[in-house]
Amino acid sequence: MLDDLFGGIFDFNGDGHTDFGEEMLGLAIIDDMTKSEQKPENSSGYLSDDYDGDIGTSAFSSNVSSSDDSEEEIEERREEIESKKDDLENELFDLSFEEPDFDDFDAHEEWSEKVSDLESKISELDDELFELDLL
Repeated sequence: MLDDLFGGIFDFNGDGHTDFGEEMLGLAIIDDMTKSEQKPENSSGYLSDDYDGDIGTSAFSSNVSSSDDSEEEIEERREEIESKKDDLENELFDLSFEEPDFDDFDAHEEWSEKVSDLESKISELDDELFELDLL
């Protein structure tokens, strides 16, 4: 492993050394920033005739609601999202009491992946709630 892969830019705890976790976080940040969404083009280099303006998924992908939805539909969607979020948060809370010992690496790794997956799903629901607030 390189001694200081990022020249200290991701030394978040300020100890003068970029440790493995900080390097992984740095790589994740760089990976996220370098992902680009491209518009589909035809062979001439211009947008294809059937391009509808959708360039893929993003933090605000319009899977939540459109501005044409009524207030009732938006509120129903908000309640549905909040219910799912509550269920996931309860599941995460319960899972926090089931953490295996660090001695059993495989079990702890599996548990950690479950926690990370739940946290990711909760974050996605938070994003959807935020998008609903913008409508």
